[in-house]
Amino acid sequence: IDDRYVFRKELGSGCEGTASIYTDQTTGEEVVVKTFFGTGRNAVPDAVGEVFAWRQSMWPAEIPALLLLSGFGGKNWTAKVHESGSHGSGYVPILDYFLVTRNERNESVAPQWHLVMPLVQRGTLQSLAGRVRAENPQPPHELDLSLRPTLRRLLRTLADLHARGYCHDDVKLDNVFALSRTHWLLGDLGNVR
Repeated sequence: IDDRYVFRKELGSGCEGTASIYTDQTTGEEVVVKTFFGTGRNAVPDAVGEVFAWRQSMWPAEIPALLLLSGFGGKNWTAKVHESGSHGSGYVPILDYFLVTRNERNESVAPQWHLVMPLVQRGTLQSLAGRVRAENPQPPHELDLSLRPTLRRLLRTLADLHARGYCHDDVKLDNVFALSRTHWLLGDLGNVR
């Protein structure tokens, strides 16, 4: 995409769009690019509208939600910063976002929003649960003791979301990303209301 992101493989698709792994030619790091099927249902705000409004007046709910909640790292974000968790927001951060209106042959195409996020190598809470069960089975009370602080941090992230007047509306194991066994990030805010 734009000679910056080189496609590697598709991760999956859902109601909102597809998620694929790309290599960022600028940093050499693997990233996840979410490509949205539609143009979105939220109006592009005036502050951003100067850049995009002449092409598009709507955008997917996930982009402004993550901009507000996780911050925008832009050029300063790298996988190392992300993996260390030093951003501290509790949400998967945004590395980039953009609107594509032309294809590789410079032909006009239907506008598609793209959202770039770090690739979380360890996957989701769903995959972490399987690994923990297989590698280190623990009695429930020990597992509870070891993971309760992590769950509490995730619940604080959700409380922050609610305090700002939003609802995630799709909390599930596959939408919580595991930087490590004890550091989780909330992601996929496509249904945020």
